Amino acid sequence: MKIDTMGANYKLQDFNQLRDRDVFVDANVLIYLFWPTGQVSFEKNYARVFNNLLRQGNKLFIDFLILSEVINRVVRIEHQKINPALKFKDFRNSQDGKDVLEDIYIIIKNDILSRFNVVERSFDKQLIESFLIVDELDFIDKLSPQSVLNRGWCCSQMIRISKIAVWIFLQAIHAY
Repeated sequence: MKIDTMGANYKLQDFNQLRDRDVFVDANVLIYLFWPTGQVSFEKNYARVFNNLLRQGNKLFIDFLILSEVINRVVRIEHQKINPALKFKDFRNSQDGKDVLEDIYIIIKNDILSRFNVVERSFDKQLIESFLIVDELDFIDKLSPQSVLNRGWCCSQMIRISKIAVWIFLQAIHAY
């Protein structure tokens, strides 16, 4: 696995070359650091490098989409562990799924947001924390109305967008 430093990739063992560099961390790294995956060697390697980056004083960065990927992947991991026979959305809306969401939201609030800078200007820690509520919406779906408001677009048009259009809309926002 590699670490991305805003455009350049480094192997885990090259962490000492990253002194005084900003490091953008992807979803896999966060999952291995903060969620029990059962892949102990990956977890240990990432924890060692993470601790060394913290000791070196590196600035660590994530973005909203990374958090979204972490949340969705963790819920899918737990779905496969707990009740793979259940449809994913049914699992996510079950008490087990809600418990997983609450657990990962606590980890994000207490462990991730306290150690990582959020890159995108429009998504600060306070806004992200406002999305960390277990309800009917996917984490990424909570972004849509806020993005519309941030860009001054018409909210009444957003209400009529279907799920597939929301995905297209989000891709357009990401490219914006």
